[in-house]
Amino acid sequence: IWLAGKPSHDVLILCYIRGGRPMALKTELALRVSAAWHKVLGTSEDAIEVAVIEAPAAQTVRGGKRLPEPPFATAKPAV
Repeated sequence: IWLAGKPSHDVLILCYIRGGRPMALKTELALRVSAAWHKVLGTSEDAIEVAVIEAPAAQTVRGGKRLPEPPFATAKPAV
């Protein structure tokens, strides 16, 4: 990543999620991702930027099927 025209050790993490979740959940996701990166790699949290980007379910396909809109989205149990 470049910052002010110079190479930087700052980190930009993009989290793409399906739209429709409450703001508090999106904020928690961003905070937890930042904390995990900091814990594992030691990067100062001041140098970590996390962006949560939403995609509508109508524009998201998994397993060859369009995903349902919340609140009808359910997770399958792990096998």
